[in-house]
Amino acid sequence: MDQELDVRHARSYVDSGFAAIKKQFRRCDVSTLAHLSDVVNDSSNSNASVQYLQWQWEDWRAFLQPKFRALPGIRKYQYFRFEQRCPGFVFARERHESEKTKILLTSESGFVATEIPRTLTAAGLSEQRRAYLTKIVSPYVSAVHRDVLVHQEDCDV
Repeated sequence: MDQELDVRHARSYVDSGFAAIKKQFRRCDVSTLAHLSDVVNDSSNSNASVQYLQWQWEDWRAFLQPKFRALPGIRKYQYFRFEQRCPGFVFARERHESEKTKILLTSESGFVATEIPRTLTAAGLSEQRRAYLTKIVSPYVSAVHRDVLVHQEDCDV
């Protein structure tokens, strides 16, 4: 494609969906997550909000670190390939035309697919963050919804 596209040009359906949300958002007062959900749903027939009331975070770093090795010099590689016939290995190249290097990623302990990472508990809002929300952000929120912003006990996003 030789033609340059205008910055405002929607290049895909996803871009046009976000553009519709942005246009609707500018015309509405959004003070709560429910308001934001309404903005998404009302922005177009093809947009639908999906809310996760209880989001669960897993400790992937602690789970994967003992099972895998760090890839030495990862920044110098530009191309990576995994093959089913070579589990635990990555084939890396510095450039497209350079020689591929076979690198072992799994540690001696291996990887058991039946294990799962431990779930992390949300810490909630710190007192410093609550003070910031009360002093700086809450004046911009409608009076009716200020208590939802500032006094929410758990912040599960």
